[in-house]
Amino acid sequence: MAAAGRQKHGPWRSSFRLRRWHSVIVVFIILCWAQVLFLSSGSAPYDDVFLASRSPFSHKRDTKSTGHRRIGRKASFKRAPVAELDGYSIKPIVYVYPQFHSFPENDQFFGENYTDWDLVSKPIINSHGLKTFRPGKEVGFYDLLDVTTRERWTNMISESL
Repeated sequence: MAAAGRQKHGPWRSSFRLRRWHSVIVVFIILCWAQVLFLSSGSAPYDDVFLASRSPFSHKRDTKSTGHRRIGRKASFKRAPVAELDGYSIKPIVYVYPQFHSFPENDQFFGENYTDWDLVSKPIINSHGLKTFRPGKEVGFYDLLDVTTRERWTNMISESL
């Protein structure tokens, strides 16, 4: 009869106890989180929040959708002292970015005389169905297979020194 008494309540009683403890643990975690976040006295991981004396959640309230502060709040900026640069001059430095060069493996994989500009120089069809061309060689495309490009760079470097 005692066994029948246990079964009378069914297995739901143990799951109810589990749910009750689960909710107690969740409430405890939320209270600990709220205490650390809002009632922090400037302890280790949240010193910046304590020193700013504002809650991280007030940023949304104090800023517009653009992310700038509201008009009326003035930011204080101080100019840094200007360093004296006597004896220094600015010299241009030319950066040459590598491209695919013409050697047998590249010619086999990508085709004869392939460079990176081949992908960039092709027209793109936009959402309206119109061909959009990217800027040409006069804007900055270069071909390392062309000897005049390297001569032009050599002259530019020697003039800048």
